Amino acid sequence: MQSNAYYRPEIDGLRAIAVMLVVLFHAFPTRIAGGFIGVDIFFVISGYLISNIILNEISKGNFTILGFYKKRINRIYPALAFVLLTCVLVSKFLLFKAEIAEFDLSVFFSTIFSANLYFLKTLNYFDNSAENHPLLHLWSLGVEEQFYIFWPFLLLYAAKKTNSFAIKAITLVLAVSFLLNILFVAQYQSNVFYLPFTRFWELGFGSLCALVTRTNIHKYPIKIFNCKVNSDFLTMLGLLFIIVCELLIQPTSLFPGWFAVLPVLGSGLILTYGESSNFAKKILANRLFVFVGLISYPLYLWHWPILSFSHIYLGYLMVGYVKVFLVFLSFLFAIVTYYLIEIPLRYKITHNLKPLFLFILLLLIGFYSLVSYQNISSSKLTEYDEFVSFYKGYVGNTDYVNKNRVYCSYIDQNGSFEENIPSSCIIKDAKNLIVLWGDSHAYQLFSGLEKNLDSKFSLSQLTSSGCHPSIKLQGSSNSINCNKANEKALDVIRASKPGIVVLAQRDSHDSTDWNSLAVELKNLGVKRVILLGPVPQWNQYLYRFLAKNYTTLNDIPPYIGGKVLNQAILELDISLKKKYSQSTALEYISLVDLFCEPKLGCLSFVKDSSVELTTFDYGHLGLSASEMVAKKITQSIDKK
Repeated sequence: MQSNAYYRPEIDGLRAIAVMLVVLFHAFPTRIAGGFIGVDIFFVISGYLISNIILNEISKGNFTILGFYKKRINRIYPALAFVLLTCVLVSKFLLFKAEIAEFDLSVFFSTIFSANLYFLKTLNYFDNSAENHPLLHLWSLGVEEQFYIFWPFLLLYAAKKTNSFAIKAITLVLAVSFLLNILFVAQYQSNVFYLPFTRFWELGFGSLCALVTRTNIHKYPIKIFNCKVNSDFLTMLGLLFIIVCELLIQPTSLFPGWFAVLPVLGSGLILTYGESSNFAKKILANRLFVFVGLISYPLYLWHWPILSFSHIYLGYLMVGYVKVFLVFLSFLFAIVTYYLIEIPLRYKITHNLKPLFLFILLLLIGFYSLVSYQNISSSKLTEYDEFVSFYKGYVGNTDYVNKNRVYCSYIDQNGSFEENIPSSCIIKDAKNLIVLWGDSHAYQLFSGLEKNLDSKFSLSQLTSSGCHPSIKLQGSSNSINCNKANEKALDVIRASKPGIVVLAQRDSHDSTDWNSLAVELKNLGVKRVILLGPVPQWNQYLYRFLAKNYTTLNDIPPYIGGKVLNQAILELDISLKKKYSQSTALEYISLVDLFCEPKLGCLSFVKDSSVELTTFDYGHLGLSASEMVAKKITQSIDKK
């Protein structure tokens, strides 16, 4: 096999594109909505480079498995250990005990490169704010390192055969992994996103590109529609695929799935044909791109903890200039790490025991974090620590899932589609039937309604996590899974013809014509439609804001106002009241009017209670607050 080990600056340029997509997506997710495809580009680059290195060493006869892992340690561990140590230190100053315990666990699993498995297991719909997890981005590092557990062995075996056999073997692994991705992404999206076996095809494609470049197949003329194309065209086509994917993909899109083919194929074209492309040399190999590519690994490691810790401390709506500053800070930390940590430890220190020292160092960080987690879990908590711990674990502490029948959802808490929900969720042939339809802001009402509704009423629940109620499914902002869930809900409504449908969702009420939706529901046999306005929402989890800003629980005022309140939600409610308060198609209930006073702010504790907050996060109602809303709904029902 031909050696191809020399440096290619355009690959660093491709790295720069990948890392900037990720950084800008994390800083400005609504503007760079498809930026997360940068991780897929990294996967392809990693598969390409590592496979090239392994195949070069095999061809020279100096490849060893132990030597491979030593090089991986020298490459990955220095910057990772530095970032983790810094994050552990920062967590002691910024986080409460319950938060530190959770963070410590994520540190431990990151040190053994299993962050993807840890977050897949622990994250759920009520903990889905990615910004609350400073090490969440290390899931991708876990996938890479799990890939390299077996990949060297496959290449070592394949290299003993012909080039044709090696290409076929890698293609087979790639095809199986890709097929698993396509088959299961719709129903088990979170699993497909985090698990290694459904991501290996991306790294495998990079490896396949490495084999292609080594066999010179890529140098033969290529024809598209009988026209010869050169490396410039194919490199530009690869970049176009990446740009198109970033522009087209939305957070509601099924991913990886078929969408991931675009960035993967685009990266592969650049890696394969960029070497001989003048376009790549002028654009991707320019100094700025190459420099960003060189610091891309520490930049990737730093940017998310910096954004995440800032979010935890400052709240959801960090203003734009703060985010710009945090991105700048990420670059600064990355440059310092690259020149003072990465380069010295990777290149200048050549002691034979260096890999062992780095390996032990990372193990010690993991061991310390595990001990810290156990100590916190068994230690006595202060009043505020208990307060934070209770509300951080509110869902489990109150049996919230069962009391609000969270399982009555066609979308589970990990985003997977469920074809059927328990029969207890759907009441058929009831005379006074009420149906709850919407996202989690609809099913949070069940416990309150169950307690306060007259016994003559029956209550069905068609509430799918993250899904806005919608009849016009085509062109909806909902995901494919949410459209399926709404189709199911409409089938139930059409068959049961409920007396009342109660609609609720988190936000974006102004994107739906609720009068038209109500009319269409009535055409299906529904007698009354009640639309609930948005719940007042906080720019920081309410319990955290209170714990941070008030000395004792007794100091907390009944109403909280100011910047911590999401003003956009309050303005949305004003707009909805103007539009629907006189509607003949539906009845609008303002929850802002229920929970807030114009000059005081919005309720922190439930009225007549000094023990329960109105919300346990940014805006999901606690059980007592659910009863407050239920009483308001029953009053509206009793009026007619």
